Amino acid sequence: LDFSGLVEIILGQPQVSVCLKVEDDDDDGVFGVLAPINAGEHGKEECIKQLRKYLLQKASGKPRGVLNSFFEQPKSLCYLINERMVNVPPELAGPLHQSLQADVKEAVRRKEPFKFSNFVIICKSYQLSMPTMAGKKKKAKKTSSAEGLMFVNIEDEVFSKNCQAQFSYPVSQEAEAEAGGSSEDGKAFRTVFLLTQEQMTQAWSELRQVLA
Repeated sequence: LDFSGLVEIILGQPQVSVCLKVEDDDDDGVFGVLAPINAGEHGKEECIKQLRKYLLQKASGKPRGVLNSFFEQPKSLCYLINERMVNVPPELAGPLHQSLQADVKEAVRRKEPFKFSNFVIICKSYQLSMPTMAGKKKKAKKTSSAEGLMFVNIEDEVFSKNCQAQFSYPVSQEAEAEAGGSSEDGKAFRTVFLLTQEQMTQAWSELRQVLA
């Protein structure tokens, strides 16, 4: 996938892209990003074409059907990019998502193309081996899915509970390393959540309660 293309899209919309940075960091280091990408507005970009094709290749059954229905309305479809370094405190998830909601609301007021009906979210997930399971439980930052996978970000469990459909697929250790993951977490997967606007609103509400 052309990740550099996705980065260019995000950099081109700073009004709705939430970045987590260290204040006065001379190296301009970014520890997290939360950004919506309109699938229709950027549909001609090669990275978006690749992403659509890639997701359809990985999905099957009900999730594929839901995904196809989302793709029928590209201008109201959001790819929500949600990435953070693993050592970022989970308590920051709430303020990040609240900031995103406020920014998107303001962008919609200005009639910018960020009014969405459906959301696609891709997150990192892991399948732990039995010997490491007990040790990982002690670290307590990860949460589990209905499929027995473990999530790194606390909000991913909330998305999993509220989504219309979801699917997971394994990725290679090389791909995980390139994405900033660690093989110490277990076998690497990606989990894709498909949510309507109503489900996303409910998930954000539950996230606020979880982090209250």
